[in-house]
Amino acid sequence: MVRQSAAEDKPSGLTERTVRVLEGVVDAGEPVGPRGLARMVGFDRSAVSRILQSLEEMGMLERRPEGYVPGSRLFALARVLSALDTFSEYVASILG
Repeated sequence: MVRQSAAEDKPSGLTERTVRVLEGVVDAGEPVGPRGLARMVGFDRSAVSRILQSLEEMGMLERRPEGYVPGSRLFALARVLSALDTFSEYVASILG
């Protein structure tokens, strides 16, 4: 994840907090619970729990006994974005 400036460290709204929680789950690289995630992103644990529950309901995250992991809807978005990414084609044309 790209580090933000000090002015951008404090989330200004629910959408930004939701994205930061989602990024935190992805950046963790392993299942993560609300408490650990709250420490990672610097938010209140109860707020993180509500955001995690909402993301789970949307299929963006999956809750497992050991913690939250990216869900099927997030992987579907990643596949679409990957297909739209022309950077690898650009590099291949330069190296090819």
